[in-house]
Amino acid sequence: MLSTDYKFVVAFDIGTTYSAYAYAEKDFKNNQIKITCNKQWNSGQYNLTTMKTPTSVLLDKDGELMEFGYKAENKYAELVEEGARDFYLFRRFKLDLYKNTPTSKMELADENGRKLLAKTVFAKAISGLMKEFEESIDTSGIHLIRDEVRWVITVPAIWSEAAKQFMRNCAYLFTSLLKYWYTILSS
Repeated sequence: MLSTDYKFVVAFDIGTTYSAYAYAEKDFKNNQIKITCNKQWNSGQYNLTTMKTPTSVLLDKDGELMEFGYKAENKYAELVEEGARDFYLFRRFKLDLYKNTPTSKMELADENGRKLLAKTVFAKAISGLMKEFEESIDTSGIHLIRDEVRWVITVPAIWSEAAKQFMRNCAYLFTSLLKYWYTILSS
């Protein structure tokens, strides 16, 4: 498929504190684009409804994604209350790419000081936001074929080229975006 043969553009903004996505469906008849923002997220605990969800990634003991965003925060609270300790919760980890030159061996510490590879954490954040998008699309009745989507991941313009390349590598190596066209966009 050519890079212009897509029916959707989906952009992920993985922020320092909050994350979101937006998508546009290509309208071939009228050549118009309607941009749709992510669903509204509900914090659950405080009944707060927002247009962004926390950039929180909850992983199991093997580093597999359990939950993302408010779901991660709420599940984390449940696990702590139950006394569970075999999980990782990462928050505010994006700044580490700005503060440090990322490498393939760079590690991030979770809320309890336990470490995992940064590329795993970032890839799981991308996967978590992608999962939220796909669940929202499924419930809206839109039929999505992944190779008809141009995936976009935004990064801060002030990031170094090494940090931008690190995000590309995370998308390539550790998410289901591997075989799909995607773009890194400085914002």
